[in-house]
Amino acid sequence: WASTLVVSEPLVEGGATPPGTQATVTAAAQLGQPVELLVVGETAPSQIPAGVSKVYHAAISGNGSKISETVANAIQAAVAASGGETSVVMGTSSKFGSTVIPRAAALLNVSPITDILEIQDDKTFIRPMYAGNVLGKVVSKEAPLKVLSIRPTSFEKAELVDAANVQALEGVAPFEK
Repeated sequence: WASTLVVSEPLVEGGATPPGTQATVTAAAQLGQPVELLVVGETAPSQIPAGVSKVYHAAISGNGSKISETVANAIQAAVAASGGETSVVMGTSSKFGSTVIPRAAALLNVSPITDILEIQDDKTFIRPMYAGNVLGKVVSKEAPLKVLSIRPTSFEKAELVDAANVQALEGVAPFEK
């Protein structure tokens, strides 16, 4: 059974997932498979978007949790921990996501589809092209894994609920030069 792994942006004050991540969970739910959340940082989330079935927490202290190489390594570890069950990795098209998603895609040996505005089905996406002057339909032929980023303003934010089913993701170390 396939699942979608959503990569959370850094948690906001109080340990809640940020609005961009909430929108990404809404987009991930449109794929019709279980949604899992990856949080990289010192503390586990206190509130997560509704609809998340499992939370992976990679406990990295300090600023190392915000370095894109560290987060990309955590994504690779989470995909490996799923035992091949993860079929989609999804992040937010933001400053954070635009540095993490391409690195994760490279580590996973797939081409990312970025800045998605609409999800038509599990392999067809609408995204801007030519500096936003044209909307293009992109059909992914990547199998068995896709790496996507969505534009958070194109999707509703999922409601926040108390975090449950948080699992520690072991073996992720902060990036060092």
